[in-house]
Amino acid sequence: MMFAAVPKGDPSKACKLMHALGVESALRYSWPVNDDNFPAEDYDEFLRDGIATFQKDTDSMDLPMSITVSTGWDSSPRTVQSDMYDKIGYPFMTCITGGTPEKFEQGLRAAREFAQSDRFTGHMITLSTWNEWTEGNYLEPDTKFGYGYLEAVRRVFGNESGMGQGGE
Repeated sequence: MMFAAVPKGDPSKACKLMHALGVESALRYSWPVNDDNFPAEDYDEFLRDGIATFQKDTDSMDLPMSITVSTGWDSSPRTVQSDMYDKIGYPFMTCITGGTPEKFEQGLRAAREFAQSDRFTGHMITLSTWNEWTEGNYLEPDTKFGYGYLEAVRRVFGNESGMGQGGE
C-alpha cells in the first residue's frame, strides 16, 4: 500500500499525479495553520479547522483518504532565535497556542466518530507526531503535561473505548 500526503493546490491535479505514481491512498501530515492569524493562532481554531479537514479532504480526493489529528504547530525553534520573527515562510510561521491534552482529545473523539461513519474512505487515523519537538507537534511525554497526550489517546482508543481491532 502506498500513501501520499495531500499537497496544497488543486486537488484534481494532485489526484492525477498520485494515480500516475501508483499511490493507493492519501493522508494529511498535519492540520492546516491559518497564516492570517500570524504570529499565533489559538488551538480552538486549529481544532475546528482540523476537524473540518476530515470531510473536506475526503471530498476532494478520489483516493481513500485517511485523516489526521494534530497536537499543535510551532516551528519557531527551527529559526535563528536572534532573527525578527516575520511572516516570510517556513519556519517563520503561525504558531498554535493554548493546546492541551483535553483539547487534543476532542479532536481524537471527532476523528473516531468520523472514522466510524459511512463518510470515511481511508484506512487509518494518523496521530501527528510522536516527537516533532521543533515543530511543537508531539505526543511524547513532557514536563508540562506528562503523559497527558498519551492518556487522551488511551481514553479515546483504548480497550474501554469500544473500538475493536482495525477500528471496528
